Amino acid sequence: MAIGLGYWAGNAGFAYAAPLLSTINADLGPDPNVQWVALVHPVGLTVGMTIIGRLGDLFGRRWFFICGAFMAMAGTLISALAVNVDMLIGGAMIKALAASTQLSCYYALAELMPAKYRYANVAILNVFQIPGSIFAPAISASITRSAGTWRSVFYLLTAVNTASMLCYFFFYHPPTFHQKHGMREKRITFIKQFDYAGTFLYAVGVVFFLLGMSWGGGKYPWRSPEVISFITIGGVSLIVFVLWECLAPLKEALVPLNLFKNRYWVVSSTLSGISAGVYYAGAIIWPPLVTAFYANGSVMKGAYLACLGGAGIILGGVVGGILAKPLGHQKLQATFTAGAGGALLACLAIKSPDHMALTCCLFFFASFLIGYLADISLTNALLSLKDQREIGAAGGAATSVRTLVAAICQVVYSVVLANKKAQYVPAHVIPAVTSAGLPKSSIKPLLSALSTGSSAAWKAVPGLTPSIQRVAIKANLMGLTQSYQVVWLTTIAFSVIGVMLGLLSPNTEKLLTNKVAARLDNAKIRADDTPDTKV
Repeated sequence: MAIGLGYWAGNAGFAYAAPLLSTINADLGPDPNVQWVALVHPVGLTVGMTIIGRLGDLFGRRWFFICGAFMAMAGTLISALAVNVDMLIGGAMIKALAASTQLSCYYALAELMPAKYRYANVAILNVFQIPGSIFAPAISASITRSAGTWRSVFYLLTAVNTASMLCYFFFYHPPTFHQKHGMREKRITFIKQFDYAGTFLYAVGVVFFLLGMSWGGGKYPWRSPEVISFITIGGVSLIVFVLWECLAPLKEALVPLNLFKNRYWVVSSTLSGISAGVYYAGAIIWPPLVTAFYANGSVMKGAYLACLGGAGIILGGVVGGILAKPLGHQKLQATFTAGAGGALLACLAIKSPDHMALTCCLFFFASFLIGYLADISLTNALLSLKDQREIGAAGGAATSVRTLVAAICQVVYSVVLANKKAQYVPAHVIPAVTSAGLPKSSIKPLLSALSTGSSAAWKAVPGLTPSIQRVAIKANLMGLTQSYQVVWLTTIAFSVIGVMLGLLSPNTEKLLTNKVAARLDNAKIRADDTPDTKV
């Protein structure tokens, strides 16, 4: 229950808040820095998961997870009580770091159960994602509407985080430091030998790289000094980090070098990132698409339709966790789901979004297959470890690889969509509205009104009539249709890479045994006890 509630709140802390940012900004701002509420989540999560995973391997996970739940509770409470955007950002930063423990639960739970149940572990965890991910847009909109304030969303999450913290405190007793290393080992020895330089290089690299990728094309142009310098500093830092881990004589490296020599771990981690990256196409494209074509001005209808992507991903993870072991041939499962899921996404480019039922079905089942792939790939990465004592470091590093690869995919989709909208929307709108009688001097404010959709923007368009407005909206949808079609086709490149990685992924049937990596107990340890090295 502690892990499940934490997993729910860790996902919902971002998923519930993201759809409300414009509402929150209108209440506390306006403040252009409100975008940091969304930016800090992937950054804090990626940095924290690798570090927390390694520290948990060395010192035991219990107090890291309890403190993480406390930080999550504090972060959501600060957000609920925020009086300005800066305070909200502070709460979001605390939540993001706390989420690195909450979302580490898949390996924390996996190490406590027999290896043959690890795919089922994925199914169980995905059930707890249903309220935190599938219905996130609808839940946040519904709570805000019924309570009359966005703060109620954060109060709910504060309660969930509190319950998770109490459950961790009373019921979570994984192996302690001495159970891991024996009574003769001292904590101070591991503290002195820890890889502080590697941790610094990794944190700097991830923070700068992800911020640079997030800023590009949004806050700053891609060619701006800010974006170029941040991406360059981040990329160089990550390269130096890898060299440091490979060449330095480290006793307790942040990321054990043998992970990168394990082909199946590398392939499975990258495949998980590719699948998450393919899904990002839907996460970026789908919400504005349903708002433009299907919502018809209804906030709740748009919110429910926006849930289709999350629903497919989560349900795919549940079904994948149930079927991965009985079906066997995990390599074929990964290859098939990568190819079929990518093909369904690409098929969205064939039909116009006007066909709502077909479009929704294609997108849902594509997300379903990709969710199936993403979660069995992450489980494959953990099953393929040669030393299960490193499951935390391996799990954290795998998640970081997943986030970095997905971030690159997200940038590609965002750039393609922005460029094609700038090309196709004016190409359709301008001839249509000028033929309908709109003065050429009104074209710029008209395009702005189509982008924002606000009534104030429409009123600011000189010479606009209801008939011209209808013509403009119809032409805008034609331009958007072409723009979205190009992005759907862009996913083919990543899907092909996914199929190739699927062919290189492992069959794990021989690894699905009754062995357990760690035991949930408080057994006393004798001085001559030695820990197990493998499961």
